[in-house]
Amino acid sequence: MWAWLKRWGGALFGAISALLLLVLGGGWLWRRKQSEVSQLSDALAVEEATKEIAKLRAVRAEIVDRVGEKDEAVEVIDQQLAANRRAVVSAHESGEGLSDEEIADAFARLGL
Repeated sequence: MWAWLKRWGGALFGAISALLLLVLGGGWLWRRKQSEVSQLSDALAVEEATKEIAKLRAVRAEIVDRVGEKDEAVEVIDQQLAANRRAVVSAHESGEGLSDEEIADAFARLGL
């Protein structure tokens, strides 16, 4: 037993160390890629929401010019604007549980 361990102990230790390093390195790479994917996903969500916000603002302005502030379409557009603002804030920080005023403040802080 001791003779075998003397002969193959270093190789066994090296193999176990290499396997451990491979597992740890693979886990690190996987977390890094997941972080990059998450960041890209958030950036895409922000871009889509800001485009939708710009489009909704233009439609709202056109409806207000034609009909006035009391139209139901304006209320629907305002609700969609609030939902898109919430999506942008949620992509940057945790938007759950925030009131509409807090969402508006966070949206203004982001400079969008």
